[in-house]
Amino acid sequence: SYELKSNVGISSWNDPVDSMLHPVGMKKFGNLQIESIPVNSEIAGIQTESGFLGINNIVSKYDLNCIHDIDIVTESNVKNIYSDEVRFNSLILQDYLESVGNRVLLVDDVSDQFNSNPRATEFSTVDVFSLQAYRAKKYVLVTADKKFPGERQIIVVNVIHNNIYGYLNQYGRVETHDVHGYFDIGVFESNGLLLFYPIEPRFDDFSISGYQYAFAPANVGISTQYVGDIAAIGIQTVTVPENTNSAYKIVGINSSYSSSKVILVIEKTDLQYYQYDEFNITHNGNDIVNVEFGKLTTDTFDLDVSEGIGTYQFSYNGDEIEVSLIPNSGLTTDYQVSATVVSISDTSRVSTGTSTYQTTLTTVGFGSTSAGSATTSIQIMEIDPSYTGFSVYASIEDITNNIVQFSELNVIHDNTDVFFC
Repeated sequence: SYELKSNVGISSWNDPVDSMLHPVGMKKFGNLQIESIPVNSEIAGIQTESGFLGINNIVSKYDLNCIHDIDIVTESNVKNIYSDEVRFNSLILQDYLESVGNRVLLVDDVSDQFNSNPRATEFSTVDVFSLQAYRAKKYVLVTADKKFPGERQIIVVNVIHNNIYGYLNQYGRVETHDVHGYFDIGVFESNGLLLFYPIEPRFDDFSISGYQYAFAPANVGISTQYVGDIAAIGIQTVTVPENTNSAYKIVGINSSYSSSKVILVIEKTDLQYYQYDEFNITHNGNDIVNVEFGKLTTDTFDLDVSEGIGTYQFSYNGDEIEVSLIPNSGLTTDYQVSATVVSISDTSRVSTGTSTYQTTLTTVGFGSTSAGSATTSIQIMEIDPSYTGFSVYASIEDITNNIVQFSELNVIHDNTDVFFC
């Protein structure tokens, strides 16, 4: 504790001292100094036998916890109203006082829950993977501020490597408040590292969750998983032979699926070149429309990605939509192509379903409206708000006019508002 001796009462300086100078855990006392000023007094009249008796009754309280004259203290007097600074001459105020005795209660030691040391690096490693086991990955990642959990961000990150360098692009970032940071790819010995760089690494701590599509090199085969009967998630692989110089089929999609997301990884069998591509495809039975984006190639470090080994052709072949690779020139060696295909059915299928993988939920919804109905929104699905971020593939089919729309959305919420792109 400490005592301030002043001719200004504690009611005048109590609040300013509390807000600016008062040490936490210390008890303060005011020692009010009352200065008497002599005044000339005269008793008029004739006094014969008289007397004068002065009585002073001084009552004060003394606190045994208070030490008087512990130090010489000065203060600044602001406009003769209050003090905004108290200066001790020699006493150093301590952060705390340790009391050792039989009245001290045993409390839990929580010191290990606090860390005042700054982080060793300005980034955190989000994922470590073997370069031999995985050639490319596509991540959908949600970051949340640990101190303010409602401040969240969702982003899509694509990576590929050539065993020496990693290549990355990221898109579709949506945040509920401020941008949290960005991602990068590193290669260390035989491992690939996905790194997260916070915008403000000195103060912010984040939790990161999400899911990934992982592509292993040189795998051969076809596999499909269905969610309900509306959505199909499939893997297709094919080898494009040496000397190919015309369209060669690399992906086939049943035409009863009106919209598809296709992710391609192309690998030169001499291990000198790798390529990553994405397509969004939709069709109405007569026309096929596609958007290509997110391309990565390992033959250049330029921000402008090269055109790759060729272009793509989309065509009908019976009840199948074919995606074909057209090489820019005759291939000098074989190329291995791996594709992940997420397809959404037309209205011939309406069965929904759900699959759960640890912190990730894969679910399929369905909604419909009739011609002439009110132009209001319709609910397609409802998801538990404990899932904070969503990557959505939505296929909308206008049956009357034979028009199909395919949208890819990233959605994030803060338990109050929803944000998306």
